[in-house]
Amino acid sequence: MSRGAISCGAALTAQVGASVLEAGGNAVDAGVAAAFASTVTEPGVSSLGGGGFLLVRTPDGTSRLHDFFTSVPSGPTGEVETVTVTYSGTTQDFHVGNATVAVPGCLDGFLQAHRTYGIRPLAQVVGPAITLARDGIRLEPAQAHAMALIEGVLMLTAESRSRMAPGGTLLGAGEFFVDAEYARFLQRIADSEVTGIADLVEAFAALMPAGPVTADDLRNYRVVDRDPLVAPIRSGTITTNPLPSLGGSIVAHVLGDLAAESHPSPAAIAEALAETTAWLKAQVSGPVATAGTTHISVVDADGLCAALTLSNGVGGGVFLPGTGMHLNNMMGEDDLHPGGAASAILGERIRSMMAPAIVDHHGGMLVLGTGGSERIRSALTRVITLLLGGDADLAGAVEAPRVHVDNRGTIQVEPGLSGSEVADLAALGQVTSWPERHFYFGGVNAVQVTADGRLQAHADPRRGGAAIVL
Repeated sequence: MSRGAISCGAALTAQVGASVLEAGGNAVDAGVAAAFASTVTEPGVSSLGGGGFLLVRTPDGTSRLHDFFTSVPSGPTGEVETVTVTYSGTTQDFHVGNATVAVPGCLDGFLQAHRTYGIRPLAQVVGPAITLARDGIRLEPAQAHAMALIEGVLMLTAESRSRMAPGGTLLGAGEFFVDAEYARFLQRIADSEVTGIADLVEAFAALMPAGPVTADDLRNYRVVDRDPLVAPIRSGTITTNPLPSLGGSIVAHVLGDLAAESHPSPAAIAEALAETTAWLKAQVSGPVATAGTTHISVVDADGLCAALTLSNGVGGGVFLPGTGMHLNNMMGEDDLHPGGAASAILGERIRSMMAPAIVDHHGGMLVLGTGGSERIRSALTRVITLLLGGDADLAGAVEAPRVHVDNRGTIQVEPGLSGSEVADLAALGQVTSWPERHFYFGGVNAVQVTADGRLQAHADPRRGGAAIVL
């Protein structure tokens, strides 16, 4: 086996993770370093002000799921502002501002992962992100596109505009993004001056003295370690994010239902996903889903695997004073709180569609995950079924056209399917055909260990992903 491989959401993110592997770090060191870096290199989808999940498999085959997603805050809420995100084929409204911030988990999650599994000093793991934030980066086209989608959020406050639109207009592809304040904050983390979100009580009090995130919320936040969901699928098993999050359970259930079909059609997958999603959502209560998301997959030479999915929602448009940290808007997303934010249970972990996963099959092992909110389930199912059926290699499976049945029952379809496949989908409901492959359909980033032990990796071009095999 090679020295390791990483697949993630941007070229600079991948380079950071690969450099840590080359320096003797393991898969979790590399994944955490890449995650810290992504908060600079992927500012439209990643932030320490959000939350996420880490699935780890050690070389002895033991797997653990570390849940550091956001929690419902206990303080009073206030007025929210609404922004509309416009995709090529649909739109979605999001609420933003101070009142929409949930208790963040990324900082605690990254640091606990490093304490549990890491072998390189923390300063070396955080160091690359510090350099990127301090010296600045050139925005890649896909990352600039992600920022443009949420322009209304990034232009919401003076603090956000000073970072994302220093010249008065939102930064675009090829332009320089730098954040000296954030670099200084990351240095405090590297120096172990900041050891978790509880150390930022004063900053939160300055930003939101009346809530919703309180000092007790910050002090009581904990990363939750869970036994992952392990389920049989065609020719193997899937290990993924368990309940109370829904994405992994939906994907596992659908793959199980399709196990008897060696080459399930797009229509069969779409129908199974729609039925399973509706059934499972009816079985649970509480908020479900996320929006702006990125994923990192890493495997090292010893066989340690890390699948790390992160989300900041679309962001709240507010930055925590003295840190440069863009805070989430998880309490402001209608998908997350169908009964309204006021109906959420205080302190409850918000459910998510994020589903970092490891698939064991006759052809080897696959470590993967994706961003994409409600499209996570359809993107992962499509990639996995193509690989299990032998219909595509890793790159072909990731880049194949995708189909998603949205919450209104409309079937969103990327170009590239045959006429008969589109006709079969149209028999199920209204079809919206997209003119091009699109960010909307997620960003699957995957590392594969083949049956003979070789490492392969591929990242999703829909979101400007990048992969490196050392």
